[in-house]
Amino acid sequence: MQINQNLPDIRMMTEVPRTLKEWWGNIRVAYGNEIMLHLGSLTDLLNVEANKLLITLMIEFWQPTTVTFQFTDFEITPTLEEISQIADLPLAGRVPLAPRTTSGISFVQSLGLRVGQCLRRVDEGRVKLDYLFKRFGRRDSYDRFHQEFFISRVDWEKLRAIVFVTAFLGIMIFPKKKGCVDINLLPMVIFMFRGPIRVTLVPMILAEIFRSLSLCSRGYDHFKGSNLLLQIWVLEHLYQRHAGNGAEANLRNKIRSHATRLSMWDAPNDEDGWRLFLTHLTGNRIQWRLPWIHGRALLRTKQAYFIELIGLEGFQPYAPLRVLRQFGITQGIPLWSNMALIEVNYEGRIPIERIATLVQGWCGILDSDMGFEPWCTPEYYTWFMIGGILARPSYEGILGFTDTQRSNQVGMELLNLIPITTTMYQQVIPRSIDHLIHAVDDEPNGEMEEDPEEDPREPTEEMEEDPEEYLEHDPNLYDPRDGGVMHIEDEHVPTVEDAHSEYGSIGFNEREDSNNWEWKIDESPEYHPGPYYVVDDDDDDAPTWP
Repeated sequence: MQINQNLPDIRMMTEVPRTLKEWWGNIRVAYGNEIMLHLGSLTDLLNVEANKLLITLMIEFWQPTTVTFQFTDFEITPTLEEISQIADLPLAGRVPLAPRTTSGISFVQSLGLRVGQCLRRVDEGRVKLDYLFKRFGRRDSYDRFHQEFFISRVDWEKLRAIVFVTAFLGIMIFPKKKGCVDINLLPMVIFMFRGPIRVTLVPMILAEIFRSLSLCSRGYDHFKGSNLLLQIWVLEHLYQRHAGNGAEANLRNKIRSHATRLSMWDAPNDEDGWRLFLTHLTGNRIQWRLPWIHGRALLRTKQAYFIELIGLEGFQPYAPLRVLRQFGITQGIPLWSNMALIEVNYEGRIPIERIATLVQGWCGILDSDMGFEPWCTPEYYTWFMIGGILARPSYEGILGFTDTQRSNQVGMELLNLIPITTTMYQQVIPRSIDHLIHAVDDEPNGEMEEDPEEDPREPTEEMEEDPEEYLEHDPNLYDPRDGGVMHIEDEHVPTVEDAHSEYGSIGFNEREDSNNWEWKIDESPEYHPGPYYVVDDDDDDAPTWP
């Protein structure tokens, strides 16, 4: 795949605001444990250096119709389980967090602020980070702005963690333009802290990453998902190491240890290097299953071949059936449909009934145990490499995870047509295509091979036992009894050209007198003595009979 040489200038989180770092430093001691219960390790993103170039290049490989990054011979995508483990956020046993909307008046009142004095600070559903920091970010903020609050200091203290999480999500996870915070995040965060059910933020994070990738691949200039979290995910898969690394599997904070873990990898460091690396990337050179991924993988719903994620601003399909190798499961031809048709934008009006239906059906998603061997079937590899067949979705109503009908079709009609390469052999199920390789090796090459037993030039056992008897065949060729002298007929004086034409790999030294020449055995590693002569250790200059 060729990358666009003129990459678009996409706005994304490249520099963490100092205000947010200061806020976390002020509040960490008093409310750190409570905040990390809901944000996991996400606060460590404050110390991650952004790689805007890598994310911009990765967008060139994004396919909205399959919701995957597609490279030379494989595809890959962030999964719920990977984001959950990287961010140290809970997933199993919880339902997705649903978006909520609020008005400017409700937002101000929820913060305990007087509407008349503070409503003008809310502009088109957004509020500036500095405004929230000045009123909740310092220990003495309540005293400084007490005239704006209608709540007590005790109630203000209870809001400090909630407001920080709202600001953090609005800047680092769901960023808006101009460094503002979406006011609709506040009722969501309040529900996370005080709601009656246990919810997970992972599906919404993944949905907004997908939506941002699809929008930017279509020309949008603002990445509204977490580009830092996506960056960590990308680098973890590009750095290939042993999947059974026990030290990595036991790490709790994957974000904090990310830079140290990748310090052993000699990654590209400029635009040309990343272009070359990504353009020639193949499936046998990436880390398929991250060492810390374990448990059960959510794969599809009972009705569809994908999972519909509830995002902050719209519904987003997600197809883990296409990337089973990331769970250590053998990848076959997946069941799929055109998921670009499923993308829905809320357009400012959240469909509550549909969200309620998705939340209720979350517990019924089909899952599977994870494995340890990230292979793919030969049929899948053939299916993926032949791009035209990718445009054919599976029939509706098929059970399971693999399109067996299409797999059988590809195996019978197309598998024998694809060239078998080392890259393919290293990715498919071990020994699954050996019969195809043997079939190629056994084909006649059109030349008749000579039978060594019938080759008159090769010495027989009798010849090896009695060299004198062999001399009867050609007494003028060579006689060891004459001290290793070669008999040459007088009618023809051998030249360098004659020797090259007859003996090939044996070299000659030509002296000033063309009538006097000698043998010289080539001692290079490529030299293999032929059937005529072998090297005698006693006399390096004289060939002898075996």
